[in-house]
Amino acid sequence: MKNYILSIIPNLKKYSKKLNDISLLTQDGWALIDSSPSKSKIYYFKRDKELLITFRGRVKHGSWDIIHNNINIIDDEGSFIFKLDFFNENYLILGIDNQEGNIFFVKESLYQKGINSFTVIEKELNKIHKKHIQNLEYKSENGVSEILLFFLLVGLIIGIIIFIQFSTNS
Repeated sequence: MKNYILSIIPNLKKYSKKLNDISLLTQDGWALIDSSPSKSKIYYFKRDKELLITFRGRVKHGSWDIIHNNINIIDDEGSFIFKLDFFNENYLILGIDNQEGNIFFVKESLYQKGINSFTVIEKELNKIHKKHIQNLEYKSENGVSEILLFFLLVGLIIGIIIFIQFSTNS
């Protein structure tokens, strides 16, 4: 399951938001998805760069910062740099710097509604990917129609000009 998610991340990257709008990051908690939902921790990225990590009622304090669209997380286990792989209002996928693998976060409000496993996240990310593909296909179809209409009009105008020229010369 997780391998499939990892395979679509490169396709999702082009639809990712940047981390320069930290309001998306700080307005809600983010649940770290674990292989067992009962082991998931909630991360609260505060505007003042404070990081609160909650697990079963216990709170750990740390800090965070954005460095060139990467997130630096500092907690009692050390300091870690994560590269941004995908970010929108509901999902945050970070790559472990200089290693293979990713960590997956989902908005806490969605996590509480059942989006709390790799299986469910796979389905949701697949929906996002398909939606963007459909939008591209729709734009492509409309773009072709607009281009075709443009050339049709240009051809019609040229035809009228040629007709007028022959009519006045005769």
